[in-house]
Amino acid sequence: NTRQLMLHPGSWLSVLGLAALAFSEVVSGVDYAEVMSVLNPTSRDALNQVMWDLVPRFGALLVVFWSTKLSWLNKSCQMHELIASSAVSGRVLLFSQFICLTVLLLVFMALMLSAVMVAQLFVTSAPLQWSEYLLQAGYQWVPLWLLMLLCVSLHSLCRNALLALVLIALVLALHMSPLPAMAGLEH
Repeated sequence: NTRQLMLHPGSWLSVLGLAALAFSEVVSGVDYAEVMSVLNPTSRDALNQVMWDLVPRFGALLVVFWSTKLSWLNKSCQMHELIASSAVSGRVLLFSQFICLTVLLLVFMALMLSAVMVAQLFVTSAPLQWSEYLLQAGYQWVPLWLLMLLCVSLHSLCRNALLALVLIALVLALHMSPLPAMAGLEH
């Protein structure tokens, strides 16, 4: 399943396009400073160019795309009845979907970090701060992983793909809007 999702044209074009976008974003803005200012860019400056804007939003869209494709892959291939009649339990199938999407999220995060790393080495001569890369990757990977769990769970609970997508869209709209912060819900 992981191989099928990664070889899907939408997946690899999206991931490579996002890596190129991250590279160009870091190259164009990592050494920006106000007039008469001096900036010695570090790994934190390079990561801040993409990790707080690009990765959460586009990562969420990729998670929704991958979870939808994976959850409804059997039905689209007309294999759902054969799988339902097999001895494999629903828990094992759900767990395999979690594992598959976890691997895809790790690939996505590694590719984004690699793009930032190459851009940082291309523009600056500052040494890489590995701890900063791991810290910011953890900050972004955990919410994306939890969103992946929610998406797969909603897809497994709903019998209709459209209903599951509407619920996921409501969750994303609520998450990306200022409404939770205005209501005092920080996390």
